[in-house]
Amino acid sequence: MLASLALLVIIAGTVLQDALAVEHVFIAQRAVRTGGGATHIIAAPAGIDGQRCVALQGLKGVVGAIALREVRDRFDLLAYPHSKPALYDVAGDIPATLDAQPSGPPGVWLSEAMATRFGTGPLAMADGTSALVAGTFPYPDDGRNSQLASAALQPVPSPGRFDACWATIWPHDEATFALLSTVVVPGTDNVARQQLNPAFGTPTPTISLLQTRSTRWLLVIGAAASACLGYTLIRTRRVELSLAQHLGVRATQQHIQLKLETMCWALPASALATTITLVVTTANTTAPEARWLVTHILVGVAACLVATLTGSMAAALTITGKKLYSWTKDR
Repeated sequence: MLASLALLVIIAGTVLQDALAVEHVFIAQRAVRTGGGATHIIAAPAGIDGQRCVALQGLKGVVGAIALREVRDRFDLLAYPHSKPALYDVAGDIPATLDAQPSGPPGVWLSEAMATRFGTGPLAMADGTSALVAGTFPYPDDGRNSQLASAALQPVPSPGRFDACWATIWPHDEATFALLSTVVVPGTDNVARQQLNPAFGTPTPTISLLQTRSTRWLLVIGAAASACLGYTLIRTRRVELSLAQHLGVRATQQHIQLKLETMCWALPASALATTITLVVTTANTTAPEARWLVTHILVGVAACLVATLTGSMAAALTITGKKLYSWTKDR
């Protein structure tokens, strides 16, 4: 019972703590992705090649790309003559780039703030026509630039010149990021680059954060501690085990017995620790993150279990009936 509890504490102090650190990395990276930190903007008035911008979506890591061009005639709603939000021509994948949610037939896309104010049904325009709403996109006031906070986007074909290219790159890839400049029409001046939400700073690949996390050595420490536990528990019984060999028990039989005894308390502890760790760390993760975490946790727990068995067997190999007298004397 105490042995199982000790192993449970070791796994909780190492595998669980490391898994929590991994979960924190995933949550922080997800915040970068949803908060606009992974969306990069390259702007040049009438200096962006729309087709090249949209073609970025075929590159490694590019989730979505759109080319934007502000329309001189604003979004003129009949019911709101004094409120004319900005209107943009947009080419490319709006849902993938802006995490937009389709909700209707082809039409204009509204920011959630505009949708709350004007609704998502057919909108009567000042010129007598009506505009259908294709969907909405989130655009909270969380540090991102306010360009599309109150704007309507109307899809257009990609050929032609645009004012800006937005590309969401996730996971971040430096080689792909460097290719953003290819969307600029040759000879264009006044090119500006920025993140949609600069509050997050330069994106760091998730794999880099995982490889440099401060808890990455805890699995090694957990395995070493488990091995010491298995070794110590057998060595404390050395007089008893040596006496058994002295009375005729074969060492091979004793080793098998000790292995089974160790498994009897180590397996339940490992199973319980695995269950607790999985429940605690995977509740707030996405499916890909959960798969990575499950594999990582199983590897860590398995390492502790194998180390425990290895430690106990290493201790068993040091026990012999010939040392019974000296060990008894030492006691």
